[in-house]
Amino acid sequence: MIDVIIPAYNAHKTIHQTLYSISIQTIADKLNVYIVNDAGKDYKEYIDFFSNFIKIQEIRLKKNGGPGIAREEGLKHSHAKYFTFIDSDDVFADPVSLECLYDSIKTNRSDLVIGNFNEQSYRGEYLIHKEDKTWLHGKMYRRNFIEKNNIHFNDSRANEDNAFNRSILLRDPKVTYLDKNVYYWLYNENSITRRNNQEYSYEGLFGYVENMVWVLEDAIKNKIAYDKIAALALSVFYAMYYYYLNFEKKELAKACKRLLEIVEEYPIKNEAQRLQLITDQLDLSKEQLDSRKLINPIISDVEFKAMVKES
Repeated sequence: MIDVIIPAYNAHKTIHQTLYSISIQTIADKLNVYIVNDAGKDYKEYIDFFSNFIKIQEIRLKKNGGPGIAREEGLKHSHAKYFTFIDSDDVFADPVSLECLYDSIKTNRSDLVIGNFNEQSYRGEYLIHKEDKTWLHGKMYRRNFIEKNNIHFNDSRANEDNAFNRSILLRDPKVTYLDKNVYYWLYNENSITRRNNQEYSYEGLFGYVENMVWVLEDAIKNKIAYDKIAALALSVFYAMYYYYLNFEKKELAKACKRLLEIVEEYPIKNEAQRLQLITDQLDLSKEQLDSRKLINPIISDVEFKAMVKES
């Protein structure tokens, strides 16, 4: 069986299409669907209707906690060997999406399968995401790996998906990449990532720092290998430095103080490795890094550390 977890807060205008895309899956008989109601209006009419086609139930939270808490509650109340997430305003790409993920995770004995997903812009255009390690979209997880490694969502209201996936990747899962579009991230101007004129594009940086610090502290507590902690800390550090140079927001420096402490506690001395971490994190070529004056890690360290400590 496979658990399909849907965090939802007053998603009555969109959740019907989400549930329809689940009900037409070729392996619908293998699915347990959970709508985790984040203290909004109930979904009784949807449960009543779609229960004719799929196994579905509503889990109601007493207090609104955001998607991270809702997803964690969904995991606590479900028990299948595999699970996947879908947002209440998105859809699976076609009727074989979950079957392809399921076949891949079983055949390869993987802990995590990462499929492709398409992101819809406000113009209706689509950007395809391949081998994505950030979002929960288009992925299937093996529950045993998650439980064995004591991996959980935190209570952040944004970027909690990135924290969850990073925590998994730090623990050496067997990952399979499925080169098939299995998920549509549909445009919704009222969603967390798109509302208020897409302010999340900037405000999300603070959530990103907060979540990555949470991942790093959790990794330290669980005694994850030194080199993995150091590599993640430095890559996040340089990403934030890049945004600081481009947006010149002093507030960002304040959010990075704990990150800086971890970077100093877990230093990387190999310059080649440092440079590779920068290019991997920022997805920039050496020439592009040169043009941004980021090629010299020593200068970057000094400037960023000074900026953080003065804020």
